[in-house]
Amino acid sequence: MALNVTKPQHTNLKPTHATVPQLLALARQDTDRVSVFVDGSTWDDADAAILVIKGGRLARDLVSMFERQGLITPGKGVTE
Repeated sequence: MALNVTKPQHTNLKPTHATVPQLLALARQDTDRVSVFVDGSTWDDADAAILVIKGGRLARDLVSMFERQGLITPGKGVTE
């Protein structure tokens, strides 16, 4: 499932997608390099999305882009 800004495609989060290993397993089955899981049935009612980026170089490049755009703080981890 590729992130497509003209016509977004995504997989809705379901109770069976409760853990990170479950999401990663589903993403491995997807042939696209980025899988998108959305908490909502459409983009209009979605409050959050989880992106699974496949491949170290692509992940590094996208994280770098997110940092430049001020979307994430460099070096800051997610707190539990």
